[in-house]
Amino acid sequence: MNQRELDRRVANCAKRIIDFVQDRLHRWTKDLSNAKSGADALETNRKREYTRSIFYDKVGTGAPLCTATTNLGYYINSIYSYEGKTILDHVLPPQLLGEYFLDKLCGYHTEKDISILTIEKISELIRNCFKVIEVPDKSSELSVLDSKPKSINLLLSYHSCYSKQAIKNPEKYIPIIISQKYKYLNEHSDGVLNSNIFKGNLTVMRDGREATDEELSWLFGTVIEGFDEWQMEKYNAISLGNNKTNSIMSLKDNSVGNLEAFFE
Repeated sequence: MNQRELDRRVANCAKRIIDFVQDRLHRWTKDLSNAKSGADALETNRKREYTRSIFYDKVGTGAPLCTATTNLGYYINSIYSYEGKTILDHVLPPQLLGEYFLDKLCGYHTEKDISILTIEKISELIRNCFKVIEVPDKSSELSVLDSKPKSINLLLSYHSCYSKQAIKNPEKYIPIIISQKYKYLNEHSDGVLNSNIFKGNLTVMRDGREATDEELSWLFGTVIEGFDEWQMEKYNAISLGNNKTNSIMSLKDNSVGNLEAFFE
């Protein structure tokens, strides 16, 4: 796909998102927003219809932009010792971003901002969904659950804050803000059932060296404010290295605590 065609498709998708929001936003209630994966099936399916209609059905499998990627050569260190097939992991889940976009427009769990409903801003967010990192298709280490190799991409998704696994069993699949998921899983075992697969194997690389802080900020960052804080507020996702965000709701009893206290 050439640049002109890509720009045309992005702008067209942004217009479709605006049309959808203008038609349906009044039905995005706080109760619907707060429906959790794995709970009431009808409600979560209705919620998924909304959240996927923003970015996911524009960039996901079979969508108009499903082949568009921004691949600047990022990969993880375990690629070096892996002999099998590799895949490109989209670092920003479009369904989660869509949920945040709807909440942002309504002021649910974040500051309300309707200025994001423009072709320009939405086009930027769509392009954020193109960013990828190369990872092994299957784990070299075996899963502790069934002693079989597992999809790295799938296991990573379990630690996204909105996943059914993170919501129902956070002590094994600790929810982590998207911008720090690779870093946490690479360095920590607490709350990580498959730490034997992740720990030490998710160092982000580029051009034969570790990615710089600036490169990581670009790779995992978004062009919309408040995304990290919203994940912590709404889903109790954890964050590292920030005193302000380390004081989060304990996932065990909903009392205020810190990351260390969660595992005591």
